[in-house]
Amino acid sequence: MRRLVSLGSKTSAPACFLTAALTLSMGFLITSAPMAHAQADAARCFSAEGAFASDTPSDGQNLIEGTVTNRCTDPVAGTIRLTALNRTESSDASVEGFSKFEIRLGTIAPGGSQGFQIPVGRDLEQASYTWRYGFRSMPAGSQGYGLPGWRVTHSDVGLYADARLEGDLFQLNKVELGQQLLWAAANNGVVLRTERLAPGIYGAYRMSARTVLIDRRLMAYGCRRRAAILAHELQHALDHAEGKLRPSGSKCFANEEDAFMAQARVWAALWDYRLPSSSNSVRTELNDITRLAVSDPYQLLGDYVAAYDHECS
Repeated sequence: MRRLVSLGSKTSAPACFLTAALTLSMGFLITSAPMAHAQADAARCFSAEGAFASDTPSDGQNLIEGTVTNRCTDPVAGTIRLTALNRTESSDASVEGFSKFEIRLGTIAPGGSQGFQIPVGRDLEQASYTWRYGFRSMPAGSQGYGLPGWRVTHSDVGLYADARLEGDLFQLNKVELGQQLLWAAANNGVVLRTERLAPGIYGAYRMSARTVLIDRRLMAYGCRRRAAILAHELQHALDHAEGKLRPSGSKCFANEEDAFMAQARVWAALWDYRLPSSSNSVRTELNDITRLAVSDPYQLLGDYVAAYDHECS
């Protein structure tokens, strides 16, 4: 059982979503497939430590993040979910919806660990909370990422993504190109994570791990801004899946041009092709790229694509 004192509440009507029901109707729904009995017992071998995350978007879900450790001498595969989430000073039943997410941890080596995050909604009041974890075994060798799985429109395969990006996925799913990029990512095993990247780097795609990274600093900005940046990196993931992504040479520059074009198309569509005012540096850059993509592609090459010379040369 874990306790956190003074949890900050989230907005009840987040800007990134219309309603929770619409979010589900758009296709983002957690699923957990039946799992066979594994040789090792996750409930016996796993232990977890976690706390509420403090760097989530203001309109995103509250998250419990932590680490699961395998204390046994054999590899163990399993899942984690909450079995209780209660206000410390209240005897009421657990918070509604606390057990919605079952998170696949995959196979953890003896003495090894796996990070995890469990979304627990937006409506938690500022208070102290206690919670309990439950574990379930998976077949030996099973994969997992410690992240929630989101169902993508037109795909039967879940997309594993940091819950901080939930609103971004919702926005991308409203745009035809965004749907195509999400579908391709889900069907090619691409994982979406957030971490603190080098200053000035909004996002990255790691070919070896098939992982899209979004800079954690962008959590201070709106979900449409992150959605456009996600489109850029997901275009790289699509090129990788189609065998067109190159780490160097002229084709590398062509890959970047395609990614900026995808980013521009999504950004314009998210604003109904009427670009917003440039109220901050990220929005200013997205607006500039979008205008150049339409009116001056050569200037786009000179101002933005050429900046990748250190990567493509």
